[in-house]
Amino acid sequence: MEKLFSRKGKLWALFEIGRPWNALVFAIMTAIGFSLSGGGSAYAFLASCIAAFLIYLGGSTVNDLFDLEVDRHNMAYRPLHRKDFSVDKALRFSEVTCLAALLISATVNVALLFWNLFFIVAAMAYSVPPLRFVSRGILAQFYLGFTTVVLPMASGVLAATGGRFTLSADAVLLAVSLFMLFSFVLIIKDFKDLEGDAKGGKRTFLLTVGEHSGKKVALTGTLVFFPASVYLMR
Repeated sequence: MEKLFSRKGKLWALFEIGRPWNALVFAIMTAIGFSLSGGGSAYAFLASCIAAFLIYLGGSTVNDLFDLEVDRHNMAYRPLHRKDFSVDKALRFSEVTCLAALLISATVNVALLFWNLFFIVAAMAYSVPPLRFVSRGILAQFYLGFTTVVLPMASGVLAATGGRFTLSADAVLLAVSLFMLFSFVLIIKDFKDLEGDAKGGKRTFLLTVGEHSGKKVALTGTLVFFPASVYLMR
């Protein structure tokens, strides 16, 4: 996907650096959480979705900053390696998007503000030492599912309820199923990066278990939790 959107030019690099096409997933998960808790005002819905979108932009940019050496092998076409975007500018971009997300969250309710502050820290921990969950094997996959599904869905819940975690048992089951589904599905993104991750010392789940076993785990998990999620959405 990154290669599809890769273009030269500083203005385009500003769009490309945060991977907004992936940020839509955060916004969608926030919308699902909002809907599952009964909904609320249109402003709270839009504000929470935009905040989650901005958090992804900031977190994705930080990921690029801490994966510079690895991405030299995997994604040399990204803005930082094309020299269309400097490290300093990328850091400023991340700061601005995260600050904007917090300011927007504050206009909805205080609970959402503090939750999204935690959301930002958790998203950064995926890439930033000393935790750097991306290099922690199978834990990386479940952590990615947590940041992709659980955190934004909870943002949607807090925005809809005015700051209370209230979900029905069926909604909780759907959230768990989506969390597991994305934990397995997102294994797929690392297949193309196997060689570069190995050279850069990035201990992903695939490098831990091997390509063959990784395919079986990804396929099995997807075949179990995709139909489960569809059923629970009924």
